[in-house]
Amino acid sequence: MTLRKFNLKIDGLFEASGEIDLSESMLQLLASKLELKTPEKPEPKPEPAPDPTPILAASLVTSTFQKPKDFTNIQDLGVSPIDSQVVGLSFRGCFYPGQAEPSGDGYWVTYDQSVKIIKIKNGVKSVEPAISYIGQPDFLTKDLSKTNLFIPEGTFILYQANGVNPLWYQQFAMLFGSGTLIGIKNDSKPGFNNIVSKVYGIKLINILIDNVPSFSRDQIFEQVSFQFAPLEKSRNPITLDHLDASLEVKDLQIQSDANLRAGIFIEKAKKVEVDGAKIEAAYADNGIRISQVLDHCVIKNVTTGKGFNTGIQASSNRRSISRGLELIDNQIIDVIEEALGYDSYANNLGLVPVISRSYVTKAHKQGQGYLVELDSLWFIEQQAGGGFGEKRVDAAFVGDPTKLLLVVESGPFEYFYSEIDEFEVFNSGQSLKLFLNNKELDLSSGTEIALVSGFYRCKISGSRIKGRENNQGKPGHGLSLWGGGFDNLISDNVVTGGNSGLNLVGLGAFGVNGYFCHSIGNKIINNEFNGCEIAFHIKTEYSHKYGFGQVFSDNKTLGGTFLINKQRNFTMKGNVLKGNRGLIEDVSGVFEGGRLVDTVIEIKNCPNLKIGQIEMVGNSKIIQI
Repeated sequence: MTLRKFNLKIDGLFEASGEIDLSESMLQLLASKLELKTPEKPEPKPEPAPDPTPILAASLVTSTFQKPKDFTNIQDLGVSPIDSQVVGLSFRGCFYPGQAEPSGDGYWVTYDQSVKIIKIKNGVKSVEPAISYIGQPDFLTKDLSKTNLFIPEGTFILYQANGVNPLWYQQFAMLFGSGTLIGIKNDSKPGFNNIVSKVYGIKLINILIDNVPSFSRDQIFEQVSFQFAPLEKSRNPITLDHLDASLEVKDLQIQSDANLRAGIFIEKAKKVEVDGAKIEAAYADNGIRISQVLDHCVIKNVTTGKGFNTGIQASSNRRSISRGLELIDNQIIDVIEEALGYDSYANNLGLVPVISRSYVTKAHKQGQGYLVELDSLWFIEQQAGGGFGEKRVDAAFVGDPTKLLLVVESGPFEYFYSEIDEFEVFNSGQSLKLFLNNKELDLSSGTEIALVSGFYRCKISGSRIKGRENNQGKPGHGLSLWGGGFDNLISDNVVTGGNSGLNLVGLGAFGVNGYFCHSIGNKIINNEFNGCEIAFHIKTEYSHKYGFGQVFSDNKTLGGTFLINKQRNFTMKGNVLKGNRGLIEDVSGVFEGGRLVDTVIEIKNCPNLKIGQIEMVGNSKIIQI
């Protein structure tokens, strides 16, 4: 319905006014019959002045940025964009002495006694001083600390002289707008400039965020783009390394022609939230790397990979358990080792998650919980002359036990684990009393226990992974729990192609007795593994220990081999396996439900594995060997 207002008068007959339902085609027909003219449209009003709010196309997530009431426009500080100086030319990079001479049409920013611009147009090269840049001497004399700095539409040069970076030196509260900053230094070799760590809506070229470990500043990036030209290997565009600092990212883009260590590197942080990021580089060790986060860590809607060593990887630390990390709805493409994973061991004895071994001296119920006394604390370390030796350590070596898990290593409660609610140091700092919120435990004197870190109740879900083809013997795991962990959930992911769909491995730390990386209570539910050479591995290596209480249910596979070994109380239910060949060895628990289609499974040394009703289709077989 299209309602249109009208006023109609026919002399000597009638007049009327009101609204009538009249489509555009009927309106044109009526106008032609009555020879009417449509009124001219009024002149458009002038466009209002640009609102100083970030303007970027195709945001990945909904922006929550609110522009500050008080701000300073960079142009009010005497800095102008260089766009009028480079009309018709595209930015090609920053030029430093020793690099290949610029070629092809475009422009380069360089430093040669002063900030200059190299231009090549129609094959003709010219060099001229930049008309303006951030970092002129008078800019450094201004007190702009805690100022909200607005960078409007346009391209601006950021110049760092003799290590003094004006935007870092001034310590602005934030940078925001829709402009582009190009970083250049007066050093003789390529490098990257640092700026403040709250940025909204700006494109940064050859610029890093300040990452001094002693700084506890929060870092916030929303609708920000990083671009790096072919330069020396960068550290990381974004680094966080302080337990009082947090990171918040929304709609981030990193594009680098240089190699990166990681697009985002989290050594230590209080809280991490990433929602929407695309990370591309010539190569990177990690798209995102995480070590220790105190409160919570959520990484979602990230696209990365394409030849990186890993996509998004969290590595265990020896200071505390990694609790509740979430990797959600990410897209990882073509990685060499692990696309998405939690690494409890990192192939480094210094990162082995067993903080201490001990033997129970006394244990009994106390109040609503359970008290465990440990007189002696032991640690196994590598010896200077080779091999390994056991040394006694004190409570200070262990640190805060409430940040660790207690795991029972022997007796009827073997593989039981618990959080530690409270602790008390006694015996002149040599011994510990641990209070657990558990009334069912009953440990006898001499029971072996371990205090461990590792991954606890973490999640990988809703992600799409495309495996790397022709990976030349590299692991190429789509989903990885290397060193297992405790009660982690991997659900609703799809892995397509590549070497390995899932790798869930408990470790004996490559033969070092007593350093077991436990794999207990992990759940693999409702995932798809399609066209992988190895559909999945759930296993234990280098140890007499077993995985315990793990679940593999309601998953779907298409092609590839699989292995399940050395598991106790294992549950395998409701899976649909098509075209697989697998081995289940030394496993107790239950295997039932679901469907096998042209799948052959060998069962070896599994007297306590209950095999229930399973639908068998085509040439499917279960063979006891």
